[in-house]
Amino acid sequence: MTARSVSPEILDQLPHEDPRAKKARKDLQLINLLMGNARYIARRIKLSCSESSPTSIVDIGCGDGSLALSILRHLPQPKAGSSIMLVDQIDCIPSTTLESMSQLGWDATIRTSDAEAALASLPESSSTVVIANLFLHHLEKQTLQSLLRKASDTADLFVAVEPRRSRGPLFATSLLGAIGCNNITRHDAAVSVHAGFRDGELSDLWPEPDGWELSEHKSGLFSHLFAAQKSATLPPT
Repeated sequence: MTARSVSPEILDQLPHEDPRAKKARKDLQLINLLMGNARYIARRIKLSCSESSPTSIVDIGCGDGSLALSILRHLPQPKAGSSIMLVDQIDCIPSTTLESMSQLGWDATIRTSDAEAALASLPESSSTVVIANLFLHHLEKQTLQSLLRKASDTADLFVAVEPRRSRGPLFATSLLGAIGCNNITRHDAAVSVHAGFRDGELSDLWPEPDGWELSEHKSGLFSHLFAAQKSATLPPT
């Protein structure tokens, strides 16, 4: 598993209302919970924001919004007017999820577009936290570089959690049937690991490392975490 291999995932090709797709999205909620991705992202945000909540978050490739909601529940009470933009090419976010975000003090909006277009709509240097969960591995190198370049134009902090490309996570995908995951989830999970990241691969793709603090490492048993923060926004030590 030395080189990334990006292949189509079945869930991305199914109609939103397909029962198999609905089941696979439920499976993903369970997988995210077991991987602890919401905790890892929230912990990194709190570390960068001196234990306070940011005022603007953009979640690219947000899916059904459940992961974003879990992250917000791990963050401190936001300031008035704080917002989160949920970005995906298909809107499959339940109204109950948006209501829960509002109850937590967040103004949630949905942006149905590709991730790069959504980031391009933001003003440069917009003091925004951009997050991505199990999304970057879908992208080939050139597309990924372009997306990261746009993120560096608009974000003070970029945090991504992706599959870790190694034998352990790949073996774990063969056990997903034991926790009730369907054949689509089992197939896509293995594809995701082959397209995942290791070592400093995402840091190498970040467009302008000068002026940024980059960190990239294993996170938990199966995840790979990448974070890029503008040096001028680092909390005092």
